[in-house]
Amino acid sequence: MSTERWPYAIAGTGALLSLTLVGELFVYVSVSGMPYSGFPIGILTSVPFVIGLVYGGYWLADSELPSERYDQVGRWWVGGTIGMILLVLVVNIQIQPLSTILVVGTVRWSAAIGGGAGLLMGILQAQAILRGIEAEKARKQRQQAERERDNLEEFTRIVSHDLQNPLHVAQGNLELLREDCESPRIDTIERAHDRMSTIIERTLTLARASRPISETGPVDLAAVAERSWEMIESADATLQREGTQTICADSDALQHLFENVFRNAIEHGGDEVTVRVGVLETGAGFYVEDDGPGIPDADREQVFESGYSTAPENLGFGLSIVRRVVQRHEWEITVGENDDGGARFEIRGVETPDD
Repeated sequence: MSTERWPYAIAGTGALLSLTLVGELFVYVSVSGMPYSGFPIGILTSVPFVIGLVYGGYWLADSELPSERYDQVGRWWVGGTIGMILLVLVVNIQIQPLSTILVVGTVRWSAAIGGGAGLLMGILQAQAILRGIEAEKARKQRQQAERERDNLEEFTRIVSHDLQNPLHVAQGNLELLREDCESPRIDTIERAHDRMSTIIERTLTLARASRPISETGPVDLAAVAERSWEMIESADATLQREGTQTICADSDALQHLFENVFRNAIEHGGDEVTVRVGVLETGAGFYVEDDGPGIPDADREQVFESGYSTAPENLGFGLSIVRRVVQRHEWEITVGENDDGGARFEIRGVETPDD
């Protein structure tokens, strides 16, 4: 039998037993003097199990148990049914002669009791095994996360010290060289140093954005947005706050998110771009939008990929950092277009302290 059919076989057997019970009841009422004094007790004791089989079959089909566990549950059900039928028949044979109606009632009662008990045992065992598998999987995931965190810490140390220190030495010597001589190549070297410094800074930000969040706390959305705006070179750009909300978040990570969305708006919308931050009207979350040129439909699936940028001079790390911050918080982010034709980022699934 196909694995997926076990639930329907169980429920179908329960339905068949219920019909058998109705037929027995009809015979019991119709035939007077039938030597079947245990029938009322048989009804009272087997009806709950018959109902349990019908319900259990449908429950199993809709449960979270994977279908590969159905065989295990089915074997327990079959074993309980057959075992109880044989046991009760042997006992009854020793006690009294078996008539046809008594055999039918015995089989029906035994199949209901034994099948119901077997089904319950099978489900409990399957759930216990599944919990054990999930616990082992979670343990391995924790170990993997710890190894990745250690590797990330080592990578961050290398970038922040082993790369930045030589760069600072090179920048300092370049300034001394500028005092000793004049050459157009000095400006070229300086631009290369600045580029290297930006790459190191963005790489460190990307690495920090990938760290697991240890804890979150209540933060004011508008306050973090304002603080983030002060950290970027906004020139003549404008930040508009359209409402605020207290949300549960990692304040530093949220600041990384805002900084990179703001920087993306300025890089693509120009120095006079207007950026708006507000609370979504429907659903828990917030948005960041601008009045720049927007993001074409064809690019919206790629903008969050690390290294993707439509401007050759950009590193393409900004929105990748944004996505990682969103993933760390288990939020959801979508990009679309606002009424001005500019880019609009919506972050949903955000929790508040009252949730």
